[in-house]
Amino acid sequence: MKLRVIIPAVLLIAAFLLPASIAAGPKEGIMTEFRATEEAIRNAQKTPEARQKTLEDNLLRAVRLAISRRFHTEKKDFLMDLNTETMFYENPTSEKVYYVKYKNFIVRFDYSRDPELYIQAPTYEKFLIVGGEGAAHSDKPPTEGGGQ
Repeated sequence: MKLRVIIPAVLLIAAFLLPASIAAGPKEGIMTEFRATEEAIRNAQKTPEARQKTLEDNLLRAVRLAISRRFHTEKKDFLMDLNTETMFYENPTSEKVYYVKYKNFIVRFDYSRDPELYIQAPTYEKFLIVGGEGAAHSDKPPTEGGGQ
């Protein structure tokens, strides 16, 4: 009885593994196919609206994380109003470097690739608080609207 079950199982396994083992192994042209596919993906045109949304999503995420790391206990208060209408940004020097202002915070974010095209986190950030001497080192969170 066991032999009747084992033989079909062995035949079934051989039927699936034999073609795979014949087709597996070295084959020329895979690198060329990889590069062509990568180039097609890279050159796919994104609409200006899609590029803008990707950029704003990257910047919003970066600001949210930067504030959360620095003001963990008060982060709900600071992040409650964070959206594209309350955040201002520019990139005057490079397409990979953005300066973002939200409330009393100004942050410089450097990206490894264009943040309009790729979903990513910044590789470098410098976080400043606007308003008076020592505001960055104070235990009290900054007040809104101070120092401009």
